[in-house]
Amino acid sequence: MNPNSNRYIRLFLTPILLIALSLGTYSCKKGPSLEEELEGWIPQMVEMAELGTVEYTINKIVSANDNGDWYKVGDRMILFSTTCYIKAGIPLDSFSEKNVQTDALRKTATVTLPHAKLLSFNMPPDEVKLTYKKISALRSDFDAAERTRLLTQAEQRIRASIATTGIYQEAELNATEIVTTMLKNLGFEIVKVQFV
Repeated sequence: MNPNSNRYIRLFLTPILLIALSLGTYSCKKGPSLEEELEGWIPQMVEMAELGTVEYTINKIVSANDNGDWYKVGDRMILFSTTCYIKAGIPLDSFSEKNVQTDALRKTATVTLPHAKLLSFNMPPDEVKLTYKKISALRSDFDAAERTRLLTQAEQRIRASIATTGIYQEAELNATEIVTTMLKNLGFEIVKVQFV
């Protein structure tokens, strides 16, 4: 066999072997593990402070109809329209690694979050409008204290009815979607979000 052909084969195969070895080494290198990814994710959650927030605008008509007692002659009626802004979501101030249970081999994660709650309630005074008023000639107008009492009662009714609007369920649904997407982007395949 010609010695030059052996030299040619060695010169040809050496770069190919070096490339194959470097590719093999590169493919063996791994990125951060799921646990390492999760360690970086938890502080991001805490930094968000709130999760899955939903804002509703509620328009409410407030009315009072005072037809008078037997000793009062005539009646009086008043109508206000008011706008109320409410925001609900998941508070994350106590979120920590205790809220996340994982199985890295199965690539599953279970996240426990608190139930949604009311985060803000705002009924701006400048959005309270008098829409109708009728006062009989022998009756006095609604004074400031009566108007304030009516608006306070309206606020109490709105607060009492917030749970029936579905805002808490919507906030929890949003939070579930956000957490599931985040953890799947980290590499988890099965994500369960529960509220307690």
